[in-house]
Amino acid sequence: HGVRVWDAKTGNLLSTLRGHETIVSGRCAVSGNGEIIVCPSEMNTVCVWDAKTGNLLHTLHGRSPVLVGCAMCAVNGNGTIIVCSFPRDISSFSAVGVWDAKSGTTLHTLNGRSLGLGCAVSGNGEIIVSTHLDNTVEVWDGKTGKTLHTLQGHSNSVEGCAVSGNGELLVS
Repeated sequence: HGVRVWDAKTGNLLSTLRGHETIVSGRCAVSGNGEIIVCPSEMNTVCVWDAKTGNLLHTLHGRSPVLVGCAMCAVNGNGTIIVCSFPRDISSFSAVGVWDAKSGTTLHTLNGRSLGLGCAVSGNGEIIVSTHLDNTVEVWDGKTGKTLHTLQGHSNSVEGCAVSGNGELLVS
């Protein structure tokens, strides 16, 4: 169960990262500075690798064993904050895990209002965004983990989002 790292300019395979015990699922992420690679598995874990050496730095875990799978991962620009949305648990509410990329320490568990589908983090790590099945987008303070806004207006579930590096612009 490997994650393949490719040279985008040449198309050459650079390495195959190992560490997941099950199938890699969901969306992987690379930090803006190219130093950290993050990929989720279907069994509630997220592996974090050093992009230059290929060394496994951490295996991160969701908040509880009833969570299954990670839909999406994001890493802020300088590779210090990792954010992953875990969309399915027995209560159908989502959790967004926030970790320190260097230590692997959990910084926050953000509890969403409905089934979560995706996430993003600003380049500076100050804004975290989660998207949901109930047509909403939640905006969180990356430092405190507090909800800043619940955005409404979509007519269907919201699967994707992005936030600018400075955290001032959000698209969903």
